Amino acid sequence: MLGRVEVPATGAWDNWRMVTENVKNTQGRHDIYFTFHGNASGNLFKMDYWRFEAKKEE
Repeated sequence: MLGRVEVPATGAWDNWRMVTENVKNTQGRHDIYFTFHGNASGNLFKMDYWRFEAKKEE
């Protein structure tokens, strides 16, 4: 597992929030799998898109 993200409730399906997380540094080419877990009886959330960004130097 490279990372884990907690997705907060936004109150409605049309309220969007950007969620970010640092992931472990790895090299090479890998398959990406998303796994979702929750206690909702229906949909957990909508995921619009995802992307990787290079770590910004401080």
